[in-house]
Amino acid sequence: MKHNGNLWYRKSKTFGSLYNSWRSMKSRCYCKSHNRYKYYGAKGIIVCDDWLEFKNFLEWAIKNGWRIGLTIDRIN
Repeated sequence: MKHNGNLWYRKSKTFGSLYNSWRSMKSRCYCKSHNRYKYYGAKGIIVCDDWLEFKNFLEWAIKNGWRIGLTIDRIN
């Protein structure tokens, strides 16, 4: 299936929730106006370079057993 940038992922019933998790993860780390930024970006937590592109994050998630309902978060 062809996709136009990340639009296909956002609208995908299968990968839409993973795409939203990825966007939220990036926002917590880089968007100072995000309500959780103080727990992530303000503490120096960043997203690895490979994961800044959704395609790479998606490939990693699939290879590591991602399924609908799982979440991603940091561990102290």
